Amino acid sequence: ILIIIMVGMYKFNYLANKDGYDMDGNKIETVEDLIICDEAGNEYINEQEAKEAGLSEEQYRDCY
Repeated sequence: ILIIIMVGMYKFNYLANKDGYDMDGNKIETVEDLIICDEAGNEYINEQEAKEAGLSEEQYRDCY
């Protein structure tokens, strides 16, 4: 029980005050975290990489 309490304190107290986490201690997904796919199913880490591969904005989208 003590371990559960300590994990809860960590999640709600430490992570809630850290950038990139919401008030419940859950990670906030940012645009940089999303993987981009083209119509052929090729994956790119971000929009910058997709543009460097020669794709226009109409040719790629979020994979998930």
